[in-house]
Amino acid sequence: MANLHPVEIASSSDAQQLLFKKVEGAFGTVPNMFKTIGHSSAALESMWTSFGALGKGSISPALGEQIAVLVADINRCEYCLSAHSVRQKCGSHKRGDGVSSTWSVERS
Repeated sequence: MANLHPVEIASSSDAQQLLFKKVEGAFGTVPNMFKTIGHSSAALESMWTSFGALGKGSISPALGEQIAVLVADINRCEYCLSAHSVRQKCGSHKRGDGVSSTWSVERS
């Protein structure tokens, strides 16, 4: 299987760099998933737009992170589980929505 390496931001197009700056502004960094999908400008724009749309939802940021951790665990995606666990533990999302931070996932 071929490996797909993240895009070097410095050598990306002006349009890609603009999107990468927006991503960095939102996350404090550009996660590798954005850099990797950045091989396609259309895919990068679509992914960023989707994140923006989801951010307009009515659930709290803390609950959103808890859901992201659960989904990453169910999908067995170590990359996402690690990233969302760090965001959850570093306190970037305040608790207070009454949701337990302990999840139990049954696997078949």
